[in-house]
Amino acid sequence: MAISRASDSSIQDGLPKYNDIWDGFTATSAFDSLGSVLLTGTASSVTFSSIPATYTHLQLRSFVLSPNANSDIQVTFNGDGSNYSQHYFYGAGGGGATSSSGGANQPFFYLGFNAGDSTYPAMSVTDILDYANTTKYKAARSIGGFDRNGTGGALQITSGNWRMLAAINTITIFPNTGNFAANSLFSLFGVK
Repeated sequence: MAISRASDSSIQDGLPKYNDIWDGFTATSAFDSLGSVLLTGTASSVTFSSIPATYTHLQLRSFVLSPNANSDIQVTFNGDGSNYSQHYFYGAGGGGATSSSGGANQPFFYLGFNAGDSTYPAMSVTDILDYANTTKYKAARSIGGFDRNGTGGALQITSGNWRMLAAINTITIFPNTGNFAANSLFSLFGVK
């Protein structure tokens, strides 16, 4: 389907004219920022609350600094510490090991490992699908990784679900050990 520009002269006289017709040049965004948290010091968790139920999906973008080696980055929804099913694939760079696993009745949704050094960030993008739909479980998928400037790194892919029907209105991100370091950044977006 092609999209062409509309102008006032191409709209039939006598019909209402709207100013929100695409002008052919202005980019439209499917993402609305719902908030960002940039840590100025260490923190044991970051929470986004009062998430409006007016979007189709959510996207969480994480830029994590942490000095705790092999610390997992984890997420819970609405404060629930159970009811998560997930599976993941992990691959270490430079000929390192690969692993995969999965499980039900987990206490969190897994985003991956951090780099274990507050100099190198671990980054991830997590899509939370149909988060406001109250007739089905909430599915999520995440891709992330880190690189230690060519001296090591990893990639992880995670998917799973939260086996609850409630709309997600709170997201809490936390490491399984220690704290997030200063300058870690977490951003939440509503997807139209």
